[in-house]
Amino acid sequence: MTHGRIRWILFDLGNVLVDHVPDGTGRIAQFLGIETEMLHEYLLQIDASRLLCTGELRADEFTGMVNRQFNGSITPGMITQWFGPEIERVYPEIPALVESLSERYSLGVLSNTFFGHWDYFTTTDLAQRFTAMVASHLLGCVKPDPKIYMAALKHIAAPPGETLFIDDRKENVEAAQALGINAFQSLSPADTIRGLEQFGIPTGATLQKRH
Repeated sequence: MTHGRIRWILFDLGNVLVDHVPDGTGRIAQFLGIETEMLHEYLLQIDASRLLCTGELRADEFTGMVNRQFNGSITPGMITQWFGPEIERVYPEIPALVESLSERYSLGVLSNTFFGHWDYFTTTDLAQRFTAMVASHLLGCVKPDPKIYMAALKHIAAPPGETLFIDDRKENVEAAQALGINAFQSLSPADTIRGLEQFGIPTGATLQKRH
C-alpha cells in the first residue's frame, strides 16, 4: 500500500529503537543495601511506575520518598545513571534506518517514559537525529490515552493522516489508529522495516537497491 501523504514518523522508544533491559531497580537496591524484591514491593505499593511515567511524581519527590523509606541518599542524577543503561543498546539496524528516513520524512519519538530513561536518552547521538521528542512524564498522560496522541500531533503540527506511529504494544497502536493515525506494531527492527515498506516508505535497503 502507498500512503503518499505521510510526512511524520513517530517511534516508540523501548523495544522499537532500543532494547529495554530492566535492571535499574537492582542498582538502586544494591546502593541502598537491601534486597531488590523489597524495593520492588515498595515501588508497587506507592504505584511508582505509573506516577513517574505520568509526571505526577517528580524526580526529587521520588528520591526523597525512597530515601526516607530506606534511610538512603540517592539523587535524581544517580537514578538517570542507573536506569540509562536499561536503554543503552540501540538495535544495530536503527541508526542507518533513521538516517535514511530523515532524508524524506520528519522523525519523532513518542514514549511512555520517566526522567531516569528520558534524561539519559536525550543526551545520546540517536536522540539528536529526531526533530520531535514527546515524553509521557512531561505531558502528564501515557499511551494509550488519546490525550498523548493529540498532544503529539499538536507538537509536530501535523494531522493524523500525515503521521505514522510505530509501537511494540498492540493497545497503543490501536489507540492511535482510532484517532486516524497510521500505525503498526513492531516487535523487532525487521518488523519495523517491513511495516514501513508496507506503507510505501522506502527504508535504507530499498533506497540502496534503487540507486
